[in-house]
Amino acid sequence: MSRLHRLYYTTSDQPEEEGFETWRRLMAPMYDIRPGRRRGRRPGGRTVAYLLGDMLANRTYFSGQHVTRDRKRVDSTPDHILFQLWRTGGYAGEIEGQPIVLGAGTVALSDRRRTLDVRFAPSDTIGLVVPRNLLHGIDLETLGLRFDAARNRLLAAWILALYRRLPETDAAAIPALRADLIAFLQRILDPSRAVDVLDGRDLDGGLLALAEGVILGLMGRADLTPERIAAALRISRTSLYRLFAPCGGVMGYVYEQRLLAMRAALADPVEPRTITQLADDHGFVSLPHFSRSFRARFDVTPRAWRAHALAQAKSEGQDAPRPFWRWFNNLGTPDLSGRLVVADPRPARMHRMPGLAVAPPIPQ
Repeated sequence: MSRLHRLYYTTSDQPEEEGFETWRRLMAPMYDIRPGRRRGRRPGGRTVAYLLGDMLANRTYFSGQHVTRDRKRVDSTPDHILFQLWRTGGYAGEIEGQPIVLGAGTVALSDRRRTLDVRFAPSDTIGLVVPRNLLHGIDLETLGLRFDAARNRLLAAWILALYRRLPETDAAAIPALRADLIAFLQRILDPSRAVDVLDGRDLDGGLLALAEGVILGLMGRADLTPERIAAALRISRTSLYRLFAPCGGVMGYVYEQRLLAMRAALADPVEPRTITQLADDHGFVSLPHFSRSFRARFDVTPRAWRAHALAQAKSEGQDAPRPFWRWFNNLGTPDLSGRLVVADPRPARMHRMPGLAVAPPIPQ
């Protein structure tokens, strides 16, 4: 299996001032980064990015900071479209001179042609970067920063489901994944579509994606029952059982998704929660119960799995942001024949961090 190309950056293991300079360099082509308060702590964060052909997916966890993007930066960088799910945090400020306040749970459509001056709260975001030319036929200028409730709900579910799958996605699956993503975005951004299609089965498996999002959002609750899931989806219990019949039933699916979600969270280098916090947030009755269940399902302890995943991410880390920006700048670039050029996934050898070896095998 050939995994997706990935880059990982973090400032968490650096002194505050050094980490701030690293973070500024990483974000400099797109934003100017300053402390959120005059005497506040220097900003920093960690981010992991996956190359999806001519698109880019990322998760970024960052501290409070003041972010600006002036006209000079707008004119000198690609004007890709960013679909960004704010899982926690949010921001307040101005975009193109218009006041804006955005909170957790919102999927924001960020058009890189627009200037901004905002203050970010400490936040956890998942983003999908799409070249503008992949969304042909959609009048992006008329779309606002936010989506209506139905579209926001479905986009959030899809972004979460996509990100969860990426660590285990084979690179050979990218063409099909790319085609599905573009078709989904084209349809959901088309204002002529009836809103009721967003809750139907015909929008690229939308109902199952919504169900997965509901289950992920309620995993920590003791009352995660078929009745609650059906109510959240606004369908009958009969319809819910029929939907999950091919998956082995509703609660069997919930149990499996709890374990898969934990496996994905422990493999995510950006995830800040401890194993105990994650087990509690995913509805396991105790840490020993979770550890036994995890080892029985995946034949490895949670701690060993997380250590292996972090070592692997660090082995793919870079000591300079140039590889990431090469990916970003080349997305959707046409060659002389008009065909799209897929970004070169190989970081320049001179940029690879010295002294980092290939990740060790997973200890049992």
